[in-house]
Amino acid sequence: MLTQAHKLSVKAFHQMEEAGIFAAEDRVELIKGMLIDMSPVGPSHASRVKTIVELLFTHLLGKVTIGVQDPVVLDDFSESIPDISILKWRKDKYAKAHPRPEDVILLMEVADSSLASDQASKISMYAEAGIPECWLLNLPERCIEVYKNPAKGQYQDRQVINSKGHLTIEKFNISLNAEELLP
Repeated sequence: MLTQAHKLSVKAFHQMEEAGIFAAEDRVELIKGMLIDMSPVGPSHASRVKTIVELLFTHLLGKVTIGVQDPVVLDDFSESIPDISILKWRKDKYAKAHPRPEDVILLMEVADSSLASDQASKISMYAEAGIPECWLLNLPERCIEVYKNPAKGQYQDRQVINSKGHLTIEKFNISLNAEELLP
């Protein structure tokens, strides 16, 4: 007998959260209608996120809204929780609704134990949603994978920056040393 999985919408997912179905410590994302457990955050990962956020605040305070492990609604069936989101500045800091793809300038994922799944699923999901730029901090290989120009569900440009390289947030003409972002 063949069974079919029930596909959850973002709206149903939020209703489940409001009803208290998930505990505060439950780390789940809604990906293409399926609830996915997120990898635990280890000390190295957490340290990297804090370091990057401090660096971004130095350069971007007052120009953007920076999200730290906050949800981004990608479509009706996906709500991802990137490690860092650089969003168009809004006075209300997205108080009434989570940001959507049109609000995103850049998403960052810090990948250690989650590297394979981030490369296989999250990057393509961000491209499908039209996220203009995504950085994957590949901690095991000490490099940063930069993805740009989404079209037809794929990023057209991919560049790998090693720890001696530089990254640019073009919208703000800001250059960052990769070694500042990597452990």
